[in-house]
Amino acid sequence: MAKKGKTARTAGEQRLGAEEDACIDFDTYFGLDDEGFEPRRLDLHAILLAGERKTRTSFVLAREAAQISALIEAPPRDGERVEMISGRLGFSSMAVIDYVARRDPVELLSVATFNISRKRMCALESLHRRGLVRDARIVTSDVKAGRDRYCREACARMGWRFDEVKNHAKLILMRTEGGARHCVRTSSNLNENPRIETYTWDNDAEIYDFYSQLFDALREMRG
Repeated sequence: MAKKGKTARTAGEQRLGAEEDACIDFDTYFGLDDEGFEPRRLDLHAILLAGERKTRTSFVLAREAAQISALIEAPPRDGERVEMISGRLGFSSMAVIDYVARRDPVELLSVATFNISRKRMCALESLHRRGLVRDARIVTSDVKAGRDRYCREACARMGWRFDEVKNHAKLILMRTEGGARHCVRTSSNLNENPRIETYTWDNDAEIYDFYSQLFDALREMRG
């Protein structure tokens, strides 16, 4: 589910991500009909049964990014805001990063999250190897300091900054090669997304600079 302001897009922008979308029948995959988005009854039954049995769920990043492509034609343009809701087992914060990076390489990624999963850290490493995320600063919570050892070591290998501090914010900033200044405020940590999550996504230099102050302050906390 998404809500946004201006919707005009160039033909070139509309073609972005076409290869990812070509193999998916979105009307079938997302339960769409002529009147818009409708939840499948089976999905509602799955929610009701979730507390009665243990299940194993597979999260596929390409499929998550394709969900975003079904909602918006391209990332927000300068001065534009997008509001999105991701349903249960929907797209994650990592999918938002992947969606942007594949279209406009990220020069600096700043992430504040309570925790980060190893799988999502591996996805960031993959984007870095391909030159799609060049530099990053990642902040997690110090509630269980040391639990993100893999993430710390991965950041060290890539020359990225990684800190564990008294953090509970969920925030993504992306400064891109094309000059965008994306700021995503979300309820989602940087891990898989088994729950309903919300996203407020701005491409706005003033908002980006405002939230950059948080990372500057966190850096001072760690020295």
